[in-house]
Amino acid sequence: MLPTKLVRVDHQSPIPLAAQVAQQLVWLIASGQIKQDDRLPSVRALANHLGVAIHTVQVAYQKLEAAGLVETRRGSGTRLLPSERRSLAAITPNLASWTIGVLIPEYSPFYGPFLRGLQESAREISSLLFICDTQEYGSSTTSYLDQLVAKSVDGIVVTSFVHADSPIWHGALSSPAGLPPLVFADSPGMPGPAVLFDLEGGAVQAARHIAQHGHHRIGAVMPPLSWTNVAPILRGYRQGLAQDGLHLDDSLVASGPDFSPASGALACTRLLDRPQPPTALLVASETLAIGVIRTLRERGLSIPGDVALVGFGDMEVAPVLDPALTTVALPAYDMGLQAMAMLRQRLVGKKVRPRLVTIDSHLVVRRSCGCGQEPAG
Repeated sequence: MLPTKLVRVDHQSPIPLAAQVAQQLVWLIASGQIKQDDRLPSVRALANHLGVAIHTVQVAYQKLEAAGLVETRRGSGTRLLPSERRSLAAITPNLASWTIGVLIPEYSPFYGPFLRGLQESAREISSLLFICDTQEYGSSTTSYLDQLVAKSVDGIVVTSFVHADSPIWHGALSSPAGLPPLVFADSPGMPGPAVLFDLEGGAVQAARHIAQHGHHRIGAVMPPLSWTNVAPILRGYRQGLAQDGLHLDDSLVASGPDFSPASGALACTRLLDRPQPPTALLVASETLAIGVIRTLRERGLSIPGDVALVGFGDMEVAPVLDPALTTVALPAYDMGLQAMAMLRQRLVGKKVRPRLVTIDSHLVVRRSCGCGQEPAG
């Protein structure tokens, strides 16, 4: 049974009844509850359900047909057509909604400060955030985009889109057709206004710091190496080692499927099982570091005595880990402020200057790197 039974009208609302019906049907289409080739109820059946005149439903269906969303044929009814996002945009009101869409790849502690920065800046223009967890930009991504368009959001902030090898999602996010203004955050390589971290510079600092403790076998624990915000870390890691007379041993770089502790544990295990395991590790996030620390302890290895660690992110967990984690601080709160400031410029029709903002990173030294310990042999 189609979910049109959920459609209702408010006879006291100043919004015309046909517009109310059309807007709700657009939402059901955008959210995938009405699918391609599904047939809508007959005009008479939906009018009886809503308690409105047949003409009201006819006008609503005509609006959908004019936008290219449905097709009505005599004798066979009204069915949903394959449609582009611009069809959804064409039928939504072109008015300020005071709402902003935010795409993040997951709900993790790293995004807390970032979302606070967005929210603080959005509050200055009385806008509400719609936060969508895309699950690493999986199959839900296009559905979220459709739903945000159907809700007439004023703009969208796209966070940590790193799948340059995914033509479907890359095309959906790089094509402006049917989308409101976009700003990218922590998404290297995407077009349009963007805010990035200085990941390369941070990795240089981290690699040099750990090398200066006397380590020669310095490994790296990473998420997938194909992700575009991982490449700058590897470049910086390589440069930092070279500046201290070392070279990157590719066999000491291990990656897992994501930024989770389980991914960190998996990559760490691979490195520890090597004939000559590393004596120090650069770990691309604190969540990965949690898995690394657990794995080292299970192996009976001490930190930093047997293996020194430097992390990335400086989330709230970093100073309370045991030992406290030396880490490259990535100011996610500042990234949120900058991203929303860029979007606000776009919303009032201004050209964004500059179109790319890079936020500095810096090393926060604690105990996991070996500071205060004897240099490694």
